[in-house]
Amino acid sequence: VLAQINNTPAPQPMPGTLGCEKPGNIATSNRDSNYPVHLQMFYDILYYALKSDRTRVSTFLHASENTSMPVRYVQGISQTNSSWHARSHYLTPGYSDDGSNPISTDLNVLRRDYELLISWHHAKAAEFVKRLKATATPTGNLLDECLVTWGSNIGESTGHDISNLFWTVAGNGNGVFK
Repeated sequence: VLAQINNTPAPQPMPGTLGCEKPGNIATSNRDSNYPVHLQMFYDILYYALKSDRTRVSTFLHASENTSMPVRYVQGISQTNSSWHARSHYLTPGYSDDGSNPISTDLNVLRRDYELLISWHHAKAAEFVKRLKATATPTGNLLDECLVTWGSNIGESTGHDISNLFWTVAGNGNGVFK
């Protein structure tokens, strides 16, 4: 994505504007269709900010678990019109955020779909970590100089349980953590 941006001449501002124009190749009418592209763009921005030492601290929310955005972007999910939030209630067969797109009543399908969704998001974070590790620095690699964490704000989502949270930590914060 950044390579495309770097090779594209800067658009000239329209008369009477400040020069900030919405990119023409990103649809906004169907936000979920471009979600993987948007997510990768955020990871790219963060990567280049860390690589160029423009920042040392960042927070980044993939997507709110409470979003009503359908999860069409995850390959293999059985019901693509259901939201992340509805899928998190996999122990409540037929759950729906708004009554229009209830999830399956098959507990095996629900659990598999939820695992696919969570795995997809964790794989994106893991790809970012691998990219940091593959980037050489004078003292090792970029991951050695960072501390990356990701996880969830909820344990068992059907009951909104906040115990047994899953968190992953990668990197050593420039030697601070071992």
